[in-house]
Amino acid sequence: MRLATRWARDLVPFRFRLLVFINKSMSRIGTVAVLVIAAIVATTAAPIPPAANGLRPDKVVLLHRHGARTALGLTPDGGMSCADPLCRLTNAGKDMLFELGREIQAAYGGTVIPSAIVSTPPPPGAILVPSPYNTSVIPSISTSVDRVVVSAEAFILGMYEGFAQPPAVATAKLASVLPYVDYVAQSDDIQLSPWTAWPAWRLHHPCDVADATNVSELRAMFVVKNNGTSSSTDFIAEFGREFGITDVCSNSPWTCVSYVRDMVVCNVSAGLPVNPVAQAAAPILESAAAWYMSLILGYDPVRNDYEQQVGSRGYPWANGVLSKLAFPSNEAPASLARLYHYAAHDWTIFAVLTALGVWTPRDSLNASFAIRFAEAVVLELYAGGTVGDVSSNTVSTSRMRNTGGLLTAGTDDALSQAEGTYVRCLRGIPNQTYESGYSYQWFECNMTCQQQPALGGRQYRSSNCSLADLWRFVNATAANSSMGGPCYATADDLSASNCDSVDAPPVASPCAFYRSKCPAFACPNPENQLADPASQFACVDLIVPAPATMETWASIAVALPSALVGMVIGYFASARFSGWCRKKEDTANRLPDGVIQQR
Repeated sequence: MRLATRWARDLVPFRFRLLVFINKSMSRIGTVAVLVIAAIVATTAAPIPPAANGLRPDKVVLLHRHGARTALGLTPDGGMSCADPLCRLTNAGKDMLFELGREIQAAYGGTVIPSAIVSTPPPPGAILVPSPYNTSVIPSISTSVDRVVVSAEAFILGMYEGFAQPPAVATAKLASVLPYVDYVAQSDDIQLSPWTAWPAWRLHHPCDVADATNVSELRAMFVVKNNGTSSSTDFIAEFGREFGITDVCSNSPWTCVSYVRDMVVCNVSAGLPVNPVAQAAAPILESAAAWYMSLILGYDPVRNDYEQQVGSRGYPWANGVLSKLAFPSNEAPASLARLYHYAAHDWTIFAVLTALGVWTPRDSLNASFAIRFAEAVVLELYAGGTVGDVSSNTVSTSRMRNTGGLLTAGTDDALSQAEGTYVRCLRGIPNQTYESGYSYQWFECNMTCQQQPALGGRQYRSSNCSLADLWRFVNATAANSSMGGPCYATADDLSASNCDSVDAPPVASPCAFYRSKCPAFACPNPENQLADPASQFACVDLIVPAPATMETWASIAVALPSALVGMVIGYFASARFSGWCRKKEDTANRLPDGVIQQR
């Protein structure tokens, strides 16, 4: 493990850029891959780095993937499945999230919020862990998938390790803190599960589109020339023979590669042997995993018009979180929240990284975006003038920003000083093996931010941006379609799903789901039709009132004065009557002096 850690440390410039090994000779690739596997799962532990100017964040947003799980399976028709009992969270997965809770507590906990002040907004400055546990201060939201909910609970328990109980006694931890994690059905989870909640996803089938895209390039990627000979090794064909999935690897290479990569990472986290052929191809598998996510979730508006119309799949989450940070409610419990905790999936994290501009199209083959188990993204909010001892917003401008050379420092100082609120982005990659203790390596990650138009509107990359600049870029990833990203559908999508007629769709079909979620947009003539749930979402014509004729207005003119006179007479009569009734009621129900009636 020490050798593996040293190897991981020596990978330059970034320890997860594994494509450098692809063209190594076959005589060496087996030896190299052993170290590559270690580099994937055993990073050099590094705590969350403090802000450059010594400030402590006012609020923190944490999004993490669930912990390690058992492997997925293949369906009879060659598709991938996580249906129970597949993809169950393992004890290793729980331990990963428990460790994340410990590290978040160490970085941001500092002082414990006394129970006496949990009903009021706590003072700023790294006070995140209330005692007792308080969901108004730490709201937790996850998808409804069991392994994600339990992972979120393990994180909360890790944050409270050592609070009023012996750390080694698991039952005491549960007795002291009973985690509460909120979630909605996956079909309604627009922010954290777009592949199940977006009708646009179900109609367009991005996975099917990706499976048919760049197939020849993928096959070529896994063909490695043997050293000293003219022969080559076709790893995709080898996967088919080694795993008994020859037909899958022949007919659907993306499925083949995704399945094998999943087997590798699951076996590593469980301490099980890794197939030697898969182990030899480890660096290519990681880059292929990042590439596949880029194809189905990467926001690239230059790629085609569909991307522009549907927008980034991470936009709803990013926009919602930035809204909470920019405009916290004055009413409890929103004003009390200090740590917004979200638990989800690798696809969720990838989508969010695209919306924040951390991932860009140039990163399609960057293996660092093959999201690991329990990987985390943190957004820290720094409110200038209200955190720490800062009395001038210029401190945040001069010390919190690194423009990475795309812009000279200070070009948007006017906007920064006017708004004085900054966001820092961090990623945390956990070690994946039991021997490592699942410790995290934390590092700042560059987001894409955009100046206000008055300053040129240029984009720059930085791990520290003003909230307004970050939000401007996030909004630039929103759907261009007036239907919104979740409801956008092309004519081809509707035709392929038999959703281009006015008839009621079959129950539980993609068209029925689309019309149930987007009734105002789902009919052939949306301006004059609506999908009616009372008619099993058949399209019905909207009833438009006929314009009033001259005879109608004449009738109203004659009747209106009489109606007004009647209303006035009725008001005075009812007022006198109701006053008399109240007087009689008060007399009948009067209580003795000094007695208060209970209501």
